[in-house]
Amino acid sequence: MQYLLLPCRQLLGPGRLCEWFRRFGLGQPPGTGLIEESAATLPTSFNLRETQQRGYQPSDAWNFSIGQGEVTITPLQAAQRRGDDRVRRVGAAAAGV
Repeated sequence: MQYLLLPCRQLLGPGRLCEWFRRFGLGQPPGTGLIEESAATLPTSFNLRETQQRGYQPSDAWNFSIGQGEVTITPLQAAQRRGDDRVRRVGAAAAGV
């Protein structure tokens, strides 16, 4: 996924990049049924103003595109976005399906 995002980060900028992360489902829990699952942290302009007294900066697109800075996802979410079927099977087994 990183290789796809490297050229896109310059074209999209940080705000639109985070919007596309949301469209891919990164802003919500993965839905495996595991107790520890959590949603990814995807910064918004409002959130950055509230917590850091700043908006998006051009360098944020570089950081966000490689999973640095304020963007956080779990390894489970990264594997799911990769389309790894083993993740779905582990989640189903944990849920007793």
